[in-house]
Amino acid sequence: MTDKLPKHVLDGNILTTTDGKKIELASKQWQDFIQKVKPNSFWVVVGGEIEGYSCRRESINNGDRWYAYKRIRGKLKKRYVCSDEDMALNPTRAMFQEMAKALTQPVKPRKSSKAIALKDCKQNSNDGIGRSGKKARKM
Repeated sequence: MTDKLPKHVLDGNILTTTDGKKIELASKQWQDFIQKVKPNSFWVVVGGEIEGYSCRRESINNGDRWYAYKRIRGKLKKRYVCSDEDMALNPTRAMFQEMAKALTQPVKPRKSSKAIALKDCKQNSNDGIGRSGKKARKM
């Protein structure tokens, strides 16, 4: 099981690196760690109903973003945490605790564009306009 865990572990306000170095959350060492070492991920220990989750860095077009991941009842949940800059400069213990709660909340399903198009089609079916976009002639 430990093979699957990220190599760094955040427990409370202290991050322990693989080499055993302790780094306090929001310290100058934390900022250097996030910006210079650039870890791809770390494990966040939470406790309670969700033991912990993985916090991972992902490269997006306009910069890096951090996401929380947790497998719950066989499904992988993903939530946006913050930008790379915020992770380096403004991390708080509350932020990581709130993310743990967010991971356990059900996700509201998004309506697909197909479902929206069908709904619009049904609403417009009584207006006398056919597929061609022209008003139907009365006979």
